[in-house]
Amino acid sequence: MSVDPTKSQPSTLEVKPPQKRLRLTQTRLTVPKKIAQNPGDSALINMIVKDYQPFQIVENSGFQQYTKALNADYELPRRKKLVLMIDEKYKLESESLKKELQDVCYLALTSDIWSSDSNKNFISLTAHFIEHTINNAAAMKKAISECLNKRNHFCVAHTINLAVKDCLEKRTFDLEENTAVTSNNQLQQLLAKCRAIVSYFKYSTKASYALLKMQEQLKVDTLKLKQDVRARWNSTFYMLERLLDVKISLSATLPLLESLPSNLDSNEWLLTEDAMTLLRPYFFKNVTAILSGEKYPTLSSVIPLVLGLRKAIDSNTPVTESGKRLKSSLSSVIEKRLGVYETNRTASKATFLEPRFKKRGFVLESNANNAQMWVLNEISNMSSNQDIPPSSASSPSTPIASATANTTDLGTDDIWEVVDKKPWRPLLSQLHTLRQL
Repeated sequence: MSVDPTKSQPSTLEVKPPQKRLRLTQTRLTVPKKIAQNPGDSALINMIVKDYQPFQIVENSGFQQYTKALNADYELPRRKKLVLMIDEKYKLESESLKKELQDVCYLALTSDIWSSDSNKNFISLTAHFIEHTINNAAAMKKAISECLNKRNHFCVAHTINLAVKDCLEKRTFDLEENTAVTSNNQLQQLLAKCRAIVSYFKYSTKASYALLKMQEQLKVDTLKLKQDVRARWNSTFYMLERLLDVKISLSATLPLLESLPSNLDSNEWLLTEDAMTLLRPYFFKNVTAILSGEKYPTLSSVIPLVLGLRKAIDSNTPVTESGKRLKSSLSSVIEKRLGVYETNRTASKATFLEPRFKKRGFVLESNANNAQMWVLNEISNMSSNQDIPPSSASSPSTPIASATANTTDLGTDDIWEVVDKKPWRPLLSQLHTLRQL
């Protein structure tokens, strides 16, 4: 085949498209920000103080790994250094509190003694004060300085605790003689036997396991016995309550054990039920909880609650002789320790000024009238130097209101229902009059 060089021939070379330029993509690496040592230490100290964590937490491997996962640059302080840092924190907070208290004129101090689970005793002290957030108006100064008397009022909840302890542990009372009389020996013997049973199951693993298996076999709730602390009567209440809850399984377990304490007989079980019935108004109706409140005034509730306790106890009918003596002792000790509040000026005025109670919270109408007179006299004295016409202190006493008190905020419908039963009032008034005679 001949090719004519004078004629153009198609090219056999392949032309490739131009390549695109390669671009370098810049990837920004994120480096964890280094935590400053001082803020990290401060946060650690705050956690230990607020959450009550032990110092050895910095030595726990899990906590160390967790800290490194958050940021590997932070170094946990050693335990010895942590102790020194806590001391420095305490000094700083102490100085700050001292500076804050320099401008405080009056303090309300509250102390309490309590025991930990390991039976260690502690005493706590709290202080409350009011910051200066009002103006210097003359009327306000006069109201605070002249109308608010600084008086010491004993803790009513603690008084109830002492009253019940006297009845359970020590003796019964004769209200008319104002002296202690014969001890309730059967009740004390019952409590001693109950404590022996609870201690036996607490310190014997074999006995505790046998009780657990018996409850599973009987297909009832698996409950452990509760040991009481003599400093607090409500722990005795819990102990008796739990013994009644496990009565069947306990009675079936004791014969299977060796060196066992004696079980309660039928009369002692009846006495336990009587004691529980009489003590329920104290605890289950939250009387102690109401009087220990911090977010609402409590003094105005003392007189109505004491009235409710009297009624609740008088409404019970024990079946045992020791139960009847316990009922009489509780009634007497309430009158002895708590009956004085109805004639106390501060407490009675607080109850009268409480919109929920007014005059209907009193046992005797004469005491309610006295509270009204004291309040009117104070209002008259406060308004004597002003244009407000004074109210007459000798105005006729209003009858005791019949409206039901609104107590939904306190959540204690039971005790207030007892207070609202008006048929009790004439009976209690007659009882009080007879005791005075």
